[in-house]
Order: sequence, then structure tokens, then C-alpha cells
Amino acid sequence: MSDLGDILKKNWDAAAAIVGFTSSALLTFRSLVEMPLDFRLILIGVFGSVMVALLVVTLTRPPARSGAGFTSKEAANPAGPRVVKAAKIVLILLAGALAVFLLRLTVTYHVIHLNQRADTDPAVGGIELQPSHFPTDVTINLSTPQPDVRILDWSFKNCRASDDPVDPPNIQNETEFGITIHLYKFKTSQRFCIFYRLSDRAERLTVNAATPSIEVLRDNRVSAYQKSILLYFGGGLCLFAVVFFSYRCSWFRTPRN
Repeated sequence: MSDLGDILKKNWDAAAAIVGFTSSALLTFRSLVEMPLDFRLILIGVFGSVMVALLVVTLTRPPARSGAGFTSKEAANPAGPRVVKAAKIVLILLAGALAVFLLRLTVTYHVIHLNQRADTDPAVGGIELQPSHFPTDVTINLSTPQPDVRILDWSFKNCRASDDPVDPPNIQNETEFGITIHLYKFKTSQRFCIFYRLSDRAERLTVNAATPSIEVLRDNRVSAYQKSILLYFGGGLCLFAVVFFSYRCSWFRTPRN
């Protein structure tokens, strides 16, 4: 593994660029809250791809060779290059995994996650609101088709005992057909749950949530984003990294005389 350390020492400028680039990306990550979600995903995806490409370039720079064409370490230990090459591939894949993790985290980090679900009783349902990492006010509107469906009962509470308590919400326009709920300074350590019973099926309750600046995503959209990132971006990034690494290592080049 000393060969890998030697490569990093000889290419400290590229290694420093990777560290600086990654640090800048992480700092920028927290300031993306006002950007549209799709643009944030593109930006973080580009950051991750460039980070992996820079790492591949750093790890595949050719070492200094002797007149015979081999370094002294390679001649002394023929198995060494294979171990080092395997370690490089693992390191590149770990960098790719970090890029995928950051991209998947982007989906939920800057948005409020809304999950509406039905209970075993078809007339009973629940709503769970998970905050972003930035405190914000939230307005939740519940409504049913009038005059066919009525709200027979409803209540709210913290979703888990370990959650920080939510500030008392402001309830307005409460009728048997709808309710408006205002949450203030809704933050990361909190979750807000609503339980309700309708005169008809629970899915006939319409739920809308809005904030001054933070996007609200429903559970099906969050799942779709997460799946697409893992399959398409993650798979494509791994394929790119392996092909680029192979090309840089001259695996696909014609040997020169």
C-alpha cells in the first residue's frame, strides 16, 4: 500500500484540489435551499462526477520508471501493482458511493417530506410531515369533497416520543369539510403527525402543504427520485469511473514498442 501513498505524495497538488473541491461542494450543499430541486440535483451530480474524475486522474498518473521500464518496487514485488490497483478501484468506488449518497441526501435535505397513508380501517388515515434541515413556517390545508365527505374526527401530535415538541400550531377555518393548520419554525428535530377519520375512504382527504421558500415533496416523488439516483446516476457514475480508470491505466490501449 506504500505505492498508493507515494502516488498521493507525488501528486499532492491534485490531491489538494480534490480535497478543496469536495470541501467547497459540501459548503455549497447547505446553501442550495433557494434553488429548484432539479437544479440542485444537477449541480450536486456534476460536483460528484468531477470529484470522481479528479480522483481517477490522480490515482492513475504514471510513476517514475527506471531505464528497464519498471520501478524498483515493481521489480522487487511483482504482486504489488495488482494490490495497489485493486486499492485504487476500491477508493474510486467509495468516492462514487459518496457522490450517490450526497445526491440522495439532497432530495430530503432541503425539502419537507409529506407522507399520507391509510390505516387498516379504510376511513382512518394519517399524515406525517418531516422537516428539512432549515427551520421554516408551514401551512397545511386539509379538505374533503363537499358535501359528500366530512371530517368526523382529527388530532395531531409528535410522531415519536424522541422528537422535539412542535410549537403549538395555529388552527384556522376548522369545519367538517376542511382545516387550516399553521406550524411555526418547523425544524429538523421535529416531526408532525395528523390522524383523522372521514365519513368515506381516508384517501379522499386532500392535503396541501406550503412554505415561504422550501419545497414540499410527497412520499411517492421522494421514492422516485431516490430510486432514479441509485439506478441511473449511481450505475452511470460507476461505469464511467471504471472505463475512465481502465483507459488511464492503458488496459485498452495498444502497447507501444
